[in-house]
Amino acid sequence: MFSCMSLKVLSFLFFVNASIMHVDASGKEKVYQDESFVVIISIDGFPADALWNIEAPVPFLRSLASNGSWAHAMIASNPTVTWPNHTSLVTGVHPEKHSLLLNAQIIRPDEGRIPVSRDGRKDKYDLVAVPTLYDIAYGAGLRTAEVNWPGTRNASTLHDSFPDTPDNVTHITPRLRNELIDLGILDDETPSALWRHSPVGRDLVWTETANHLIRTRKPHVLLLHLLNVDGTHHRYGVNTNPGFTALGLADAHVKMVVETLKEEGIYEQTTLFIVSDHGFINTPKTIFPNVLLHQHELIQTSGDGNFESGRAQAQTMGGSAMIYLDDPSDEELRNQITEIFQNTEGILRVVQPEQFPDYGLPMPEDNEQMGDIFIAADYGYALNGSLRPELPMVDTVEYGLTYGHHGFITDLKQMETLFIAYGRGIKSGVVLDEVDNRSVAPTAAHLLGLQFETADGTVLEEILE
Repeated sequence: MFSCMSLKVLSFLFFVNASIMHVDASGKEKVYQDESFVVIISIDGFPADALWNIEAPVPFLRSLASNGSWAHAMIASNPTVTWPNHTSLVTGVHPEKHSLLLNAQIIRPDEGRIPVSRDGRKDKYDLVAVPTLYDIAYGAGLRTAEVNWPGTRNASTLHDSFPDTPDNVTHITPRLRNELIDLGILDDETPSALWRHSPVGRDLVWTETANHLIRTRKPHVLLLHLLNVDGTHHRYGVNTNPGFTALGLADAHVKMVVETLKEEGIYEQTTLFIVSDHGFINTPKTIFPNVLLHQHELIQTSGDGNFESGRAQAQTMGGSAMIYLDDPSDEELRNQITEIFQNTEGILRVVQPEQFPDYGLPMPEDNEQMGDIFIAADYGYALNGSLRPELPMVDTVEYGLTYGHHGFITDLKQMETLFIAYGRGIKSGVVLDEVDNRSVAPTAAHLLGLQFETADGTVLEEILE
């Protein structure tokens, strides 16, 4: 990943830093001993049951759990996709309140209600409707930073930001971007400086960025999001050799961060939360809801399979989908679509607006991001939004589709996620049955001496010393 010259520079810097640390280690401890730090590391797509699965090579994570507190399961927000759940982790509320429902923002047409499209190139203030942990910390005068965290682009309350957005390098805070280029962690200022790396390489870039921030900034709140496990589970499925390899690599990245905390003399003052956003299900069958709507003449497509006109449209999220209607008040249309999906193989549930609050979802009249009907796939079935009319309604993965998916409703146990808390202020040996992912932010805030009044989650008193 680094050039020869960059490796020489990094080796020199490591030698200098090591020398300084040898001389000044006690001084660093003295400087920072009255400060508290929180590091939240999200390993995207890490299922709850992988922590103690003997086939998963994650010894370091197990050591943190054994010497800290952990939960058999952390319950995600619906829909169980990346951006909404990372936002729940830092806001303490479900999408019903924070408003982020997909890995992008839904864009409505200038006229009419459909077709809708997605745009991931949006700022934090376009996406997130409530205060975050880093907003509150920044307001209290604490140093804040994130690396690859969703919903953070151009957030003014982050001193350092490397946001999870398609044009991420462009939106890295300028000082940090220049430093990463000088260190050889990034080659230049273009988005390809990150995207030319493999998924494995990108996780290394993000981990090195987090370590750089610890060495140079000592942020009181640091958010780090790793993605390789998620991508591997999508491509090859969960409980596979590639998946176990990805889990082992994530374990090594967490250890790298902890070692940097030790080197910098703030390990004893730091609380670690190791979490994930969703689990995974292997999906040998795929449902194409827009093809189904096309077959019932509710969508008309152009020759190349693009939406041309219609009365309904599905936006899929792996294990679930939102159905947008051209006229939500048309009960005949709603009943027709409900019946279509209730009679479709692999559909577990069709949810109407009056049930949305039960799933932590907003009402369509309160949030234009929300669809008018929500459908949930059953175990083993994925939903794909393709409009290619030649596709069957339900088929296997022969079309080259990815094999593992998330986005299912939280009723399915496989969507349970990872939760480990370790370090300053955390009891050793506490094992919880379940944790609500809305409790991470208020607990982290409490450890920093902050109040989080807008969070619906509660402080996890049972794990605190």
